[in-house]
Amino acid sequence: MSMEDAVPERVIEDRLKRILDLASREGLEYVLLAQPENVQYATGFDVVGNPPKTAYALVAESLEGPILMVPPLEYKEAVDTVSPLVKVVSFKLGEKPLKALLRLLVEYQVRGCVGLDLCTREMADGLRAKLEVREVKDLNDGLLKLRE
Repeated sequence: MSMEDAVPERVIEDRLKRILDLASREGLEYVLLAQPENVQYATGFDVVGNPPKTAYALVAESLEGPILMVPPLEYKEAVDTVSPLVKVVSFKLGEKPLKALLRLLVEYQVRGCVGLDLCTREMADGLRAKLEVREVKDLNDGLLKLRE
């Protein structure tokens, strides 16, 4: 996939607006995406494959655009193919994905109410324990409706 094949910026802007509207309706300050379909929807990065690529996206009104976190081997492809609206960051070489994700959340001072598309008890408890997260909400159904 080349930049010419990238999802147009206006489409990413529209998708971002829809995600932020959902977050606002749910009283959320941040939306954390881990499911490949949702990461691809928010960023335009082709993570849906066999096997799907490991990637995360962070969306918030306080950010200038979605943040896409990918493994080091996917970084160049991501930078070369996503809209300039998307900020691409990478795991550190050898870093485990969840540790990388926690580092990203700490760096961007994620706190308050967070929506997740892959809301496990372990993930919710981890966010509350390691960050100043008051509430964690499962957004999977709402995001599924956005993608329809």
